Amino acid sequence: MTNQLFNCPIDMVVEHNLRRKYPELRYSQLVSLRRQNEEVLKMCTDPEIRKITPPFIFHASLALNCAYAVFIDHLFPGVPSCVEAFRTSEDLSTGRKLFGGRKLPIS
Repeated sequence: MTNQLFNCPIDMVVEHNLRRKYPELRYSQLVSLRRQNEEVLKMCTDPEIRKITPPFIFHASLALNCAYAVFIDHLFPGVPSCVEAFRTSEDLSTGRKLFGGRKLPIS
């Protein structure tokens, strides 16, 4: 959890800067981020992982993953939503609050 808490904001800064500075990489970046999101979804929906993870840790991790999905959608508006996969999660609203609806310059 500590690693995720430390790395999530840094990853957002890195991905934001990549998108802004290297437009020729945007398609590859989108594919990579969507693949990463799919892996997160597998983890979040695995009943065995949920069973062995303390609830506080599971929900904190899920909220950060929701925030990251919101971030991906912010970086790539107009493509199929990553957040949509989390729509039934009780932690989505916390993830949205964590991202904060910030309007980052993405051009």
